[in-house]
Amino acid sequence: MKIRTSSNGVEFIKSYETFQPKAYKAHKWEKFYTIGYGHCAEDVKKGQVINETTALEYLEKDIGNHESGVTMYINKNLTQNQFDALSSLVFNVGKGALKGTKLAKDLNEGKVSEAAKEILSFNHSGGKVDPGLTDRRKAEYNIFMYNKYENHKHKSK
Repeated sequence: MKIRTSSNGVEFIKSYETFQPKAYKAHKWEKFYTIGYGHCAEDVKKGQVINETTALEYLEKDIGNHESGVTMYINKNLTQNQFDALSSLVFNVGKGALKGTKLAKDLNEGKVSEAAKEILSFNHSGGKVDPGLTDRRKAEYNIFMYNKYENHKHKSK
């Protein structure tokens, strides 16, 4: 049976993505708009608005798509929490993000602790360390290593 992101993993991803009903660009260099729970694709148009039901449908499809980015580059059997942590990472940074990385190499060689530490290195945006990404990577590390799920609570701005 193929491993899938657990309900805890989905809730974790949702807590970091948060529901956005109107299309936006998080960074000016992004090619596509984002909407819902981090759905960033060519089917999202400027000014588009969706409801939460549609956002959850996008999320389910997107998570499934990004799970293949984990199974494509990791050939070791993973625990549920390890898979969830990597699924969240790949959901955030892209399907091909693990290709050729030290994280994938270490994990495929059975160096679990070393691989987990590599999760923390995926914390840059626009060439700079991003505090939000640093926070998310630490949380993914804790899921990966300790099966400790802590959903992100966004602070009001």
